Amino acid sequence: MTERFGINIAGRVKNFKLNKNQALMPIFEAIVNSIQAIEDRRKIDDGYLVGNILIDVEYDNALPLGGQKVEKVASFKIIDNGVGFNEANFRSFLQSDSTYKEQRGGKGIGRFCWLKVFSNARIESNYMEGQDSYCRKFDFNLSTTSLDDEVSDADGEIGTKLILSRVRDDFANAIPSSLEEISDAIMHHCVGYLMLPDCPIIVVKNAERSINVNEEFELLFADAGKKETFEVVGRRFELLSMKMPLENLGKIKANKKNRVMFCANNRAVEEYELDERLKGLGTIIKQKHGFYYFGVLTGQYLDENVDANRLSFSIAQEDSLFEDAGPTKREIDNEVVRLVNSFLEPYFTEAVKERKQAIKDFVSTEAPQYKSVLKHSPEVIEQIKFGSDAQAIEDALHHGKRNLERQLKEKNDKLLNMADNDILESEEYLKEFEKQVKIVTDINMSTLAEYVARRKAVLNIFERSLRLLRTGKYEREAFLHELIFPMRTTDEDVLYDSHNLWLIDEQLTYSAYLASDISLGKEADDKRPDILCLSGPVLVSGEDNTGREFNSVSIFELKRPMRDDYNESRNPIDQLLEYVEKLQDGKVCDANGRQINIGSKTRIYLYAVCDVTNTLRKQIRRNDFKEMPDGLGWFKNLESYNAYMEILPFDKIVSDAKARNRVFFEKLGL
Repeated sequence: MTERFGINIAGRVKNFKLNKNQALMPIFEAIVNSIQAIEDRRKIDDGYLVGNILIDVEYDNALPLGGQKVEKVASFKIIDNGVGFNEANFRSFLQSDSTYKEQRGGKGIGRFCWLKVFSNARIESNYMEGQDSYCRKFDFNLSTTSLDDEVSDADGEIGTKLILSRVRDDFANAIPSSLEEISDAIMHHCVGYLMLPDCPIIVVKNAERSINVNEEFELLFADAGKKETFEVVGRRFELLSMKMPLENLGKIKANKKNRVMFCANNRAVEEYELDERLKGLGTIIKQKHGFYYFGVLTGQYLDENVDANRLSFSIAQEDSLFEDAGPTKREIDNEVVRLVNSFLEPYFTEAVKERKQAIKDFVSTEAPQYKSVLKHSPEVIEQIKFGSDAQAIEDALHHGKRNLERQLKEKNDKLLNMADNDILESEEYLKEFEKQVKIVTDINMSTLAEYVARRKAVLNIFERSLRLLRTGKYEREAFLHELIFPMRTTDEDVLYDSHNLWLIDEQLTYSAYLASDISLGKEADDKRPDILCLSGPVLVSGEDNTGREFNSVSIFELKRPMRDDYNESRNPIDQLLEYVEKLQDGKVCDANGRQINIGSKTRIYLYAVCDVTNTLRKQIRRNDFKEMPDGLGWFKNLESYNAYMEILPFDKIVSDAKARNRVFFEKLGL
């Protein structure tokens, strides 16, 4: 008997959109057909008790160039003991987009996805018509223009065997080969059916072993969960929330993401991953409490709006232009997230407390500059993910600080504009002004705190740089030079708070002129100090070198830690004095090539920054230096040069800098 299709099969299959990650969709469709066939048999067969569905996986064991055997799926056999391909089912099969299973959510197109992945579908089915039993066999493929079914007397038990064979090249590498992956995929797609008490027994097998999907499902979904109903724009939904214990998974290769399955007609359609909306809570409950959240969302609205391929929903993402269009995806998502947060409320409360404490500890011990953010923009805390590390916390607080400063400026401008236009009464203006002043004060204090915290970090780096390296050597002068003041720079290149001259002397913090790694003489081979710093009333005011005599100059010479090769002709004392002589002889120019004028009244301060080793100690004695009261440094007045020289070991610099800044560090908890 020959029946003709009224459609172009090849064209219908071509228009069926299926991504590579949905390569198992034909198996899902076949399993759902088997479940429905079993449901139909239960209605007419009082003696029928247990429904069974077997998915038999066969492989094509190919030998690639490397010689290692690679298992690739060649075919699937889906065998059930359902009602079979009786006349009603066969007539529906022949009709594209059949409405035969419309009440069950059927779209009448599931069989077309078979041919999207496989070259041929072979059906062998035993069924009952009245009191007689028959067997129907036929092939279904892209070359089908007419369907020749072979009908004979039944040759076995009632039921259907579907053989999907010859995987198409486009999907050959997309079909998972392991039984665990196939079982897990079936479990999650058919979650709605598997939750039913009369769900058929589904087994996945190959030539070596088998997996009972129902048993794996019961293990994975041991938690009965919590069901809650809710409404969105008058449409009713039900959310089943469950905790999936990680310890019970065993070898189950399950997707352990916190998520909600949006289902239609007992089938999973879309996964809504929650981790982004849970702000890190999902990671905490998995790592700390050993489970992940799994939800199942159902509702008639979802059943009615699943698309033809059952791969997505035809629900507007945002507000629709049409009235009575029903809830949007965003509205549904928001309500789902609300219920999920409610379900996880004990863990959420704990995570909020831990996050707050972590941020408080970070700000108190490492970043006090953000205290104003926590005080005036507490909403920033809620934007920080649970379990965030210090870097993520700082990024969020830094962004919050920038926003707070921007908002403050906008409000200040608005306030001033209202005052200029007499919009505010004097008393009201004063109240608003007082509020703004408090915020400005807090922000300024935060800025100061940031500067102090930076000093603490610089001190830590400076102190550690004095330690012996793993190579058995110490840091070179260049590293310390960069830390105190960047080399090859002037004050035009570096802001006052970008250098760290305060390590040596607080008065140098706001020096008006800075030069680093620039020769003091006009000749290229001239010796030069590491830092030349000119200061005085004029320079502190920010004036350029005008050619007049300076009130004072300071010259520094830095040496590598623990250097011990000094002699009478090569030591920092003599080198500094040579620089002084060049200055007094008018041979020193600034970074712009302008001469630096030193007069008889110019006071010169000289600093040798270095460790005092045996060879340097000998030069200190020969030059009759005096020991400082703390026993860590040496000094000498050089009257003939109108100069004063100090020899400052690195340990003294660290000790003095800590002492000067200790009260600030303590106040900030640093």
